[in-house]
Amino acid sequence: MSLNFCGCVRRFDISLGDIKPARQIFDSLRDRDVVAWTALIVGYVRNGLNDDVLELFRLMIKEGPKPNNYTFAAILSVSSTTERRYCDISLPQHMV
Repeated sequence: MSLNFCGCVRRFDISLGDIKPARQIFDSLRDRDVVAWTALIVGYVRNGLNDDVLELFRLMIKEGPKPNNYTFAAILSVSSTTERRYCDISLPQHMV
């Protein structure tokens, strides 16, 4: 399955509010690049799944590629709407 196809499927599933198939495709990818990570994070943001956003971002920091500006923009939008106690991510140390 090509990455372009996966990207289309992720965007389609995410826009319909069904994030589960997008996550399954993401989990099946061997080489997850920053675009794949950020697409899923943005999908969670758009669907109001703030806990999942923060969990996935923590996983990206631990296992994935370095986040880019789009990733940080999505995380900051969650940080502004999530209670401080749930947002224990120190963004400045991860920013470029």
